[in-house]
Amino acid sequence: MRFILSLVFLVTVLVHPAAAVERRCAATNATVNADSAYDAELACAGAADAVAFLARQGFTVDTVMRIDVLDSVFLHTSDSPSFRILGQFDAKQNRIKVTSIAGQREMAKEKPIFGVPYDVALFRSVVAHEVAHAIAEDNFRVEEPTRMAHEYIASIVQMAIMPLRLSQQIFESTPGEAFESELEINPLIYWLNPNLFAVKAYRHYLSPGVGMTFLQTLLNRDLMSIFPRWEDSVSRDPLADVQLANRSSDRR
Repeated sequence: MRFILSLVFLVTVLVHPAAAVERRCAATNATVNADSAYDAELACAGAADAVAFLARQGFTVDTVMRIDVLDSVFLHTSDSPSFRILGQFDAKQNRIKVTSIAGQREMAKEKPIFGVPYDVALFRSVVAHEVAHAIAEDNFRVEEPTRMAHEYIASIVQMAIMPLRLSQQIFESTPGEAFESELEINPLIYWLNPNLFAVKAYRHYLSPGVGMTFLQTLLNRDLMSIFPRWEDSVSRDPLADVQLANRSSDRR
């Protein structure tokens, strides 16, 4: 009888696998769907981090968001095979997808994220990064904000909400001075070294007279640039581009 009960229990587990966790995140309009309660908890924390930070910068933060935490998130482009990325905000569908903690650990073994040992705080920052894109999309008052304006804001949020120990590790791994002018905040630097772009952007944000004032400026006008308008045909997702840039550099 005990054997039969055990067998029935096993069959029940196989037929009815553990349900995904759906959580409404406190202090946000975000809902997280994940297979792991721990991932859902940290995803909500990352969303709340981004909301709180951008609220202090004068952004309206009532954006309704769905965040799906998946085993793998793939980027698909017409000129590149699909490959795994850390996260993605799809502006057309208003949907955020983030690779799970377990999935990010696997990716970090192949190529360390931001060049530092993996830390779950990185997962939390990835979520904040994508949430920043979603909120920024609703706050831009220019008709068609460019990719670099999005990248700058998302980079600032991701770096700002990290624990100090982690951001210091990243600064040491990728040293760089602050952007000296808007003309330096351009796709050339971003594509050559996305990590450097994030570090330089955050140092620029921390410079006297920049901070909140500059973020609000970006919502009302685009960055000054000597480059042609750079449109994004896939998604506004710096983390996807980090992976694409890394693959490109690996092929050289």
